[in-house]
Amino acid sequence: MAQRLRGDLFFIEVKGRVDGADSVTLTINEVNTARNSPHRFRLALVSVTGDQASVPVYVSGIDWGVPGFGDTQITKNLQQLLAAGKRAH
Repeated sequence: MAQRLRGDLFFIEVKGRVDGADSVTLTINEVNTARNSPHRFRLALVSVTGDQASVPVYVSGIDWGVPGFGDTQITKNLQQLLAAGKRAH
């Protein structure tokens, strides 16, 4: 969680992915947080090459989907998420 100076609370989930990965997996708890608080949820994606991490790309305001019965995780296309991402906001 992160909080702005004026008191706005945000839920930030950070996912590091090895450079060249094609997907990212979110737990059902992460998806439910994104769906229940869409204006306060940020998915921060970080590409990792060796011991170097890229600047995070933040994804928010997208349709995360509805988990199905018995789902414990949802896997998303990493390139599509990165294309929808932006700088910290």
